[in-house]
Amino acid sequence: MGIIKIRANKPTPDSKIGIKYLSDGMEMTITGIFDDSIFTSTDLKVGHEVVRINESSVYGKPLEWIRDKLASIEDEVELDVKVHEDTKNYIQIRATKPSPDSKLGIKFVAGEESVVITGIMQDSIFSSTRLKVGHEIFLINGTPVDGNGKEWVTTMLSSIPDTIIFDVKNTWTASVKLITVGKEVAPENTRVGGSDKVRLLLRCVLNASRTEVPLFFVGHGIPIDEWERIYDAIDGDLVPAIGESRHIDDAARKTVARYWEIQMSRSTLNDRPAKDPREAEMFKMSQTATTMVNTCTLVATNVLSYVSSIVAPYSVRCELDLEEYELKKYSYKNQKKAFKAKRVNGIKFIPVVQRVIPDAMVLPLDMAELVL
Repeated sequence: MGIIKIRANKPTPDSKIGIKYLSDGMEMTITGIFDDSIFTSTDLKVGHEVVRINESSVYGKPLEWIRDKLASIEDEVELDVKVHEDTKNYIQIRATKPSPDSKLGIKFVAGEESVVITGIMQDSIFSSTRLKVGHEIFLINGTPVDGNGKEWVTTMLSSIPDTIIFDVKNTWTASVKLITVGKEVAPENTRVGGSDKVRLLLRCVLNASRTEVPLFFVGHGIPIDEWERIYDAIDGDLVPAIGESRHIDDAARKTVARYWEIQMSRSTLNDRPAKDPREAEMFKMSQTATTMVNTCTLVATNVLSYVSSIVAPYSVRCELDLEEYELKKYSYKNQKKAFKAKRVNGIKFIPVVQRVIPDAMVLPLDMAELVL
C-alpha cells in the first residue's frame, strides 16, 4: 500500500469541488464524483480513501470539518490518497443515464469474480468512453461484483438512476507462478559455509486452465481451439524457461547473501582483505543467473510473437509482463553499486479497439449473455 497525491484547481475560490464523501472518524472515503467535478480528469476514484487534505490530516475529523476545509481552499486542492497494490492497474469509467430507466447499451457475461464486457452498442451511453469489449469490471459504483451473479448485476445497474461508475481492469495476464513441490538436500558446493543444507524444489505453473477460456478472451470471441494454442505455447516453452531461470537465480542470490552474512560476521569492513578468492565463485554464479534470465527473455519474445499472431485478429495485443529487481552484489569493492535486472513473469493481453460481439456468438452455458 502507498500514498499518492491527486491535485485539482478551483476555477474560482468559491467553486464547488464536485465530489461526494463519507467519514468514519478516521478516513474520508470518496463515494461519488460528478461529471463537472474539478477531479473528473484526475486519478481520483470512487472508493479512494483520503488521509490528508492540503497536508492537513482528516484523522478524527467530522464531516463538518472536511466540508469547511475544502470550502476554505481558494485554488489548488491536494488530496493524499491510499492506493492498494492490487488496484493500481485499475481505471474508472463513468457514464450518465439520460433518464433513470434508460438502457445502457452493453452486453456482458457474469463470471465468479468479475463482469466481462462482450458488446457495446452504437447508441450505448458508454460508446464515447474508454470502455472496451473484453474489459473486466470488478466494482459498480464502489460495490464489488464478485460472487453476486448475473441477476444481481442486472438489478444493480437498473437501480442506478444517473451516473454509473465501473472499476475496470484493462488487461489480462497469463502469468506464471512458482509452487513448492518438495525438498532436497543441497550438495556441499552449492553454498558457502554450513552443512546439512535443505533447499526447496520449485516448479512453475500457468495460472489458467487449458480446458476453460479466460473470460477476457471470451469477451473478444476467441474460441477454445485458439486458446488451446495460446496455452500450449506458454505452458510448453515459456513456463519451463521461467522455471529454470527462477530456480538458478534464486539459488545464486541466496548463496551470495549467505556468503556476505558469514563474511560480515567474521570481521569488520576495514579488516577485510582487498581481494577474496571466493569472490570469483560469486561472480560466476551471478553471471550464470544473468545468462538464464536473458535466455528466458529470448524464449518469451519468441512465444510473444507467436501468440500475438493468434490474438491480433480479435483486437487484442500482447506484451511481456516484466518485473524489475535488484541483483545481489558479489564483490566487496562493488558494494556501493546498484545492479538492476528485469525478468519475465508472463504475457499481458490488452484490448485494442471496441468491438461488438455478434448475437450469434455461442457462449458457455454457465456464462449466459445479458443485454441491458
